[in-house]
Amino acid sequence: HKNGLRPHPRLWFTQAQFDQAKEKIKTQAWAKQAFAAIRAKANQAMDKKPAENHQTDAQAAVYALTGDEKYAQKVRAYLLYYADIYRKLPLQHGEGKFGSWQFGDSMVIRRKIVLPYDLIYNSKCLSEKDKAHIENDLLRPAADEQMKPRRGADSPFHQSFNFQCMRVAAVGLIGFCLDEPKYINWAINSPYGFFHLLA
Repeated sequence: HKNGLRPHPRLWFTQAQFDQAKEKIKTQAWAKQAFAAIRAKANQAMDKKPAENHQTDAQAAVYALTGDEKYAQKVRAYLLYYADIYRKLPLQHGEGKFGSWQFGDSMVIRRKIVLPYDLIYNSKCLSEKDKAHIENDLLRPAADEQMKPRRGADSPFHQSFNFQCMRVAAVGLIGFCLDEPKYINWAINSPYGFFHLLA
């Protein structure tokens, strides 16, 4: 990769870390218990329609730990559903497409979209056409929306506060997922990016 990034998965954990976790699940009671809790969350939404599936993060984690394609397929359906409609979704309160506020969108992008996409990236259920659609019609437009300051009169306050941290994280994760310097640089070096927040 041009930026020296690891292969997918690379955002949450590496494949080597998942392999270590698999061994712990086999041999350690606490790991078995933790995995059972994750799988229980994933299973809660296996019969849900894509728009009602709020467990894509758990489903993607179960796929990464087991290779069970049925979990990847649920994540795929969710991502393609939103890739089909994302550009047409109206802004609620002039801010968010997934919820009322832009920082709510940040949470959905991070937890329900980009991290799960990274985890199922190598699944056989995802075609190259699927990946292009998800990346070009969901991930990139979502990052572009996050880069727009929508807080109005209180924007300077929020751009130095926790809501901005959430936006920076959403854009940065998309940037690292796609190996896209435009988004990586905005998250780190923009006037209200990581270094600004750190200062």
